Amino acid sequence: MPSSPTKWSHLPNATHIDWIISDFQSRPELWKHALTGFDFEDPENKWFHAWDIAYLGLSHSNHHYLFEEIIYSIQGIVSYSVQGAILALMVWPDSARFLTMRPDQVEFMGALLNQPASTLLMPAVIILKNN
Repeated sequence: MPSSPTKWSHLPNATHIDWIISDFQSRPELWKHALTGFDFEDPENKWFHAWDIAYLGLSHSNHHYLFEEIIYSIQGIVSYSVQGAILALMVWPDSARFLTMRPDQVEFMGALLNQPASTLLMPAVIILKNN
C-alpha cells in the first residue's frame, strides 16, 4: 500500500484500488492469468462489452485522466484484469460490494442487476477469495 496519499486517495474505492495494485505487483502472473476463462476471440465477449461500457462512463467523468495515471503509476505491463477491476471501482463506486462475495454470488448478482462491474471485478474476486 502507498505510504503517502495518492492522487486517487479521495476516490470512494481508493483502498480497494491500492489493494489491487499491491497484489498485482506482488503476484503479476496470477493477475495475468485471471482472465483465462474469457474467450477473447469471441466478438461477443462479455468482458470486452463490460470494458466498453465502463470506459465510456469514465470518459464522460472527471476521472478519465486519473485512471490513466493510476495505470501508469504501476509501471510495466499491466494486466487487463487489473485495469478492468480498477476501472469498475472508479466508474461504479458501489461495485466494491462484489469484492465481499463469492464468485458464484458475483455472477448471479451481476446478471440479476445487469451490472458490468461484476464481470470486470470477477478476476479480483477470484484472487481475493483464493488468498
